[in-house]
Amino acid sequence: MFTDFIFDYGNVLIDYNAEEMMKPYFEDREDIKNLAPILFDRIYWDKLDSGELTENDVSRRVKDFVPASKYEDCAKVLENWYRHTPPKPQMWQLVSELKQSGKGIYLLSNISKTFAEKYKDVEYLRPLFKNFDGMIFSATAGYVKPQPEIFELIIAKYALNKETTLFIDDNTNNVDAARKVGISAFLYRDNLKELREFIFGRSTCVCR
Repeated sequence: MFTDFIFDYGNVLIDYNAEEMMKPYFEDREDIKNLAPILFDRIYWDKLDSGELTENDVSRRVKDFVPASKYEDCAKVLENWYRHTPPKPQMWQLVSELKQSGKGIYLLSNISKTFAEKYKDVEYLRPLFKNFDGMIFSATAGYVKPQPEIFELIIAKYALNKETTLFIDDNTNNVDAARKVGISAFLYRDNLKELREFIFGRSTCVCR
């Protein structure tokens, strides 16, 4: 039986969707289609996750690649993206159920310093974050998933037992990395029924 649960954030607890993050600032779908690959290029977001860049740094770097008339709105997207990430209500419900049953609830996310500093200001996130017993954000931790050090860090910081801890993530590399350090892991791709069965033992399904 699992006593503690480590959740990823993007695409597990919220929808990390460029279009949704841009909609408040761009009405034209063509603008979203053309600008999203620039604003959300992994060349920048990997460095946001590692703490090497901030969103303001990214704004300055993309300035030469977006139309001047669109730049101000692009900067607003980068400044406020985390305020426009739709929740996954059924996963929030699962977190709440586990918390109420006495399980330990933790967050391990590759995410920027800005998020780590400002997520508390986002009202709609408060019902989710009140459930967490501990959190590790990559940009402030000094490691990113799938580095083994970040898994060892959360285990050590919160004195978790690897054998009774389940890590839930949507990235295959991260799931594999957790398993390599001895943590049970489940690959979540909106397969909520299978996840519930795996946690609560209602079937003999194998996580994959």
